[in-house]
Amino acid sequence: MILIIAERTDAPALWLQRRLSRPAAPVPVRRVNPAQLFAGSSFRFHIAGAEADTSVALSNGRAFDGAALTGVINRVGAVPLPLLTEIGEADREYAESELNACLLGWLAALPCPVLNMPTPGCLGGAWHTDLATCQLAARANLPMGHGAPAAHFVWLEGKIFPRLPDTDLRRAVDAFARGYGGRAVQVDMAADGLLGATPYVDYRIGGDALVRHVRDALMSDARRDAA
Repeated sequence: MILIIAERTDAPALWLQRRLSRPAAPVPVRRVNPAQLFAGSSFRFHIAGAEADTSVALSNGRAFDGAALTGVINRVGAVPLPLLTEIGEADREYAESELNACLLGWLAALPCPVLNMPTPGCLGGAWHTDLATCQLAARANLPMGHGAPAAHFVWLEGKIFPRLPDTDLRRAVDAFARGYGGRAVQVDMAADGLLGATPYVDYRIGGDALVRHVRDALMSDARRDAA
């Protein structure tokens, strides 16, 4: 099963879920709201050496066994604000840190691929300040732009969507995305250079070709285990 962690208002995630759930899809696809993971859920971790057995049971009775997951698409933006406002102000920062650590620990312990793994700075994956983004772009020989958005690309595990010909621009976008971190990065361009990047990929940019690549990336481990 492919699990998508996303809000019900996340249009790119809902679009991707529909595309991955088309008839004859090799595995089922399910979506869970971030609030459902954080509120009233029960996480179980059993770690023995390099192996980890994990599961999570939601308050509505749904449960996800880590061993049964083919892949996870993580779109968590932050700990849901309503949960934090119910906690006393003195304990709020501590509670938020603990919830962040719980999500990061659970996803990191899963045996399946995760797009994108939380980082200490962002629950949705790799994220950098504007200054750090400029530095990464300079290292990749990708100039910074200042005009209106002109193009958007999705880099996912070494492939760029929509496809770019093998030019200096393609090599620069690839180098930048690899330096940015994470298994999936959206790169936003102006006519004169880079505008920014985000781990919250709009999968609609790459169309069905990107959907197929997402499925292949998430199912690679399952096919290897079955071989």
